[in-house]
Amino acid sequence: MIVDPLVVCWPSKAEILYFHDLTIQRHGGLPGFQEGGEARLESTLIRPRNLLLYKDDATFPDLAATLIYGVAKNYCFNDGNKRVSAIAGGIFLEANGIVWRPHCPALTLRHVNHLDVIGNMVL
Repeated sequence: MIVDPLVVCWPSKAEILYFHDLTIQRHGGLPGFQEGGEARLESTLIRPRNLLLYKDDATFPDLAATLIYGVAKNYCFNDGNKRVSAIAGGIFLEANGIVWRPHCPALTLRHVNHLDVIGNMVL
């Protein structure tokens, strides 16, 4: 599927922070950013956009993978980076019309607080 840069729905920093706060409340951990984490989050959110600009054949899964990897590996937050990375990828795909469900039985949506089809977290 060709990705039209003009119609892509990107997750905002505020949305990522919202889901991070919910996962910390629900599953525990230290809230907030690591030192320099807020800037790393902003950089992470730009990475998929850059990929789309420089890779003509980028797909939505490519963009989601870039987002997921960036959130997980940039350690923006004190805790919950991997949880938030899975949520960020899921809401990105679903906001762009791709229903995301993991195929691996070990990774189920209950591990990320049950995303519904519009990307809202159901507690």
